[in-house]
Amino acid sequence: MRVLAIERRVRRRYLFKKRWKRAAVAILDGLGMVGVSLRRIFKRLPPFNPQRILVVRIDSLGDAVLTLPALEALKTRFPNAQIDFLVSPAVHELYAFLFPNSKIILFERNWLSGMGSFGGIWGESFSIVKQLKASHYDLGIDFRGDLRTILLMSLADIPHRWGREGTGGGFLLTHKLPNPFQKHEILENVELVSENGSCLKVEFPPLPHAVRRSEIVQGKKVIIHVGAGYPSKRWSAENFVEVAKRIREKRLGTPIFIGTEEEGSLLGPYRNRIGAGMVDLTGKTSFKELLELLADTDLYIGNDSGPAHLAALLDRKIVLIFSGTNDFKRWAPWSSKLQLVHHPVPCSPCEERVCPLERQICLEEIPVEEVFCAVEKALSN
Repeated sequence: MRVLAIERRVRRRYLFKKRWKRAAVAILDGLGMVGVSLRRIFKRLPPFNPQRILVVRIDSLGDAVLTLPALEALKTRFPNAQIDFLVSPAVHELYAFLFPNSKIILFERNWLSGMGSFGGIWGESFSIVKQLKASHYDLGIDFRGDLRTILLMSLADIPHRWGREGTGGGFLLTHKLPNPFQKHEILENVELVSENGSCLKVEFPPLPHAVRRSEIVQGKKVIIHVGAGYPSKRWSAENFVEVAKRIREKRLGTPIFIGTEEEGSLLGPYRNRIGAGMVDLTGKTSFKELLELLADTDLYIGNDSGPAHLAALLDRKIVLIFSGTNDFKRWAPWSSKLQLVHHPVPCSPCEERVCPLERQICLEEIPVEEVFCAVEKALSN
């Protein structure tokens, strides 16, 4: 019975699905706690008065948006501190736009990017460590909860390290949030940096300057994004094209397809259906142009993806197709103008990049009619 109780605690504490991984990080954390306790006998932490803060966000654009209220809370708590960022290419342009006075360090070939060899990734990692050491940061914050990031902050001699212990490394953190997470990601992020450990308010940073309105088309504009971070989040591109066709036939607005060039390839077999009265801008917009389009749209339609969170940041109406991959109560865009289209399944949240089942029921059972009904409702309000 005692062994089962320990296993339940370990399963709740760590995010890994495989038992051996949970056991490995539990042993690592146990040994690490002993080592840290011995070290602190001889070397005490410096006083906590951070003047230089490093925020690590080397994952996705959507996650970066969900961190923004926490950054506002951080600035309120430490108004005189310099806050810099270590980011992935997906996050770089957003944070450079919102925080022009901060130092933005690009970690291009990181372990989440899928770029380069093992040696190349760790070679760049040690280069980043040297750069961080030279900057003498007092406080480092990892909102993702990644053992590798926590280790990187430790190697960079950042004395105070905040984060989550979902993948291990809690012994290297001086302040942490434990698993399991029960609230929306925004609330968890704010609580991590709040002095009293609770979220008193959610406040997004103001845009540094007005985003110019797009003049591509006249009348109502409907942005459609068929992409997402991985296949298990993508509703059929054919279905999106059918929704766009109905929008045009009923003269509800002009459908405008956006996304990267790679995401545009998802439209390949269906591009012949994108006819007069529709606009295909996939692979043709810069980040600034994307913001301009989103700022001027009457409705955003898409999957659970980064641009959906940008649309929420810009206070746009959103119709979001949400698969069973993640828990929408935790990861949906933070918006009062959101309509969520979701088909409940018992295997959700699976957190799989590709659905392991023969049919991905959570997406395939969402009909075009249901999405189009949400679109009509949004455009008629």
